[in-house]
Amino acid sequence: MLNSSIRLVLRWYLGLLLITASLTMGQTIGVDYGKLSARQQSLFQAFSGCSSSTCPQEWQKLTSSEQLEFAGGTQALGTIQLQPTPTNGLDMVDGVRKIHGSEPSQPSQNQFNVETNWQPSAPNQFKHATGWSKHIAILHKGQYGYQENRDGDPFLGLVVLFDKKPSPRTGQFHVDFRSWFAHYCPDNGNIAVNYDEYVEWYGKLPGYSPLFRFVFKDLAEKKFSPNTIGPDTSNSSEACSGDITKAVQTFLTTWYVERNFVGLLDFVARDNVYNAANLENLEVRGPSDLWLRLFSDAFESSSTKVSKLENILQFQEPVFEDTDTKLRYLNREAVASGSATFGIIEPDSLPSGSLFASLSATDSEREHWNVQARFLDHLREAYHSKIYVVMYAVTGPGLVHETAILYWIKEGDCWKISAFQGTDW
Repeated sequence: MLNSSIRLVLRWYLGLLLITASLTMGQTIGVDYGKLSARQQSLFQAFSGCSSSTCPQEWQKLTSSEQLEFAGGTQALGTIQLQPTPTNGLDMVDGVRKIHGSEPSQPSQNQFNVETNWQPSAPNQFKHATGWSKHIAILHKGQYGYQENRDGDPFLGLVVLFDKKPSPRTGQFHVDFRSWFAHYCPDNGNIAVNYDEYVEWYGKLPGYSPLFRFVFKDLAEKKFSPNTIGPDTSNSSEACSGDITKAVQTFLTTWYVERNFVGLLDFVARDNVYNAANLENLEVRGPSDLWLRLFSDAFESSSTKVSKLENILQFQEPVFEDTDTKLRYLNREAVASGSATFGIIEPDSLPSGSLFASLSATDSEREHWNVQARFLDHLREAYHSKIYVVMYAVTGPGLVHETAILYWIKEGDCWKISAFQGTDW
């Protein structure tokens, strides 16, 4: 019987409805083992050491969340067609090492993924997959990977990761969902909560019937207009700096140390992503309300105190498969010494498709881009040498743990934040 204490915790990140369900064993419907494909059953049999007669019983030892992560993740991989050798993504999995479902005691990057042994050719195959790009990993230390870029969006779809050392034969894969400019929460990778989107991308999952169908209202307008003006801020002298490093340092101090959320609005660009927000569905008056919610939602408790940024923020250079890919940092000395709390990255040094929509996208592909992809493309095209990407990992107690990606543009003489994205990267 279903536990009658099923709880749906409604959490709003910037007015964005994220449903965090208590998905413990017995509270969600698992996946029928008999409906798994022969390939999926073979992988599970090798993973668990069961026989064909005992595997159904071994399967039941997984939590329903783990069953769904394995079945959904492997099915998604099987839909990905790879090059240069024609095959699919699931054929690149040599074996399963561990299955992670909902694990509330673990940080977000350690939930909702499948640890794998990869085939030797896997990195090269995903590297050449159509529409995919190199992935930037900060929280996944020592790993590099590739991302699917669903709808042209660098924050949506499958992500495959490989260990740089000792061998790229080990790594993991997972799916990122519902990644509109907001803080990250583990349910962004939860197939159960995002099942309708999963079905749209990868098809229905045989043997799975969801208990709940979560319906999410449109968070953004269907069409993005870059000419819309955002928050009417005063542009105080403290928040108007022609020095990007100083601007970012002051902004982050005002946010995390001083917790002056209203004062942070002075750092927000007129040209910002929340101009594209569907204010009615988000039940807010204007973009300023969304920014205020973003700033306050970084703190999990009103009692959280931060004395200095160095205690809660860190930045470590991401690794890539090839040594030729090198990011260029405006604060390169601090990054090289390991003392940087954030990295200020020159956009031209980023792999195409990693943090902006792909430069090589065709006109037909661009027609299918979502609002997020189109907005990021607008920033890149409109500001050229007047744009930087700031990245850091938030690891301090009492804060949302995430890799934060901030897009900064120069309006007039002032560097301003135009968009924020929290990830489990």
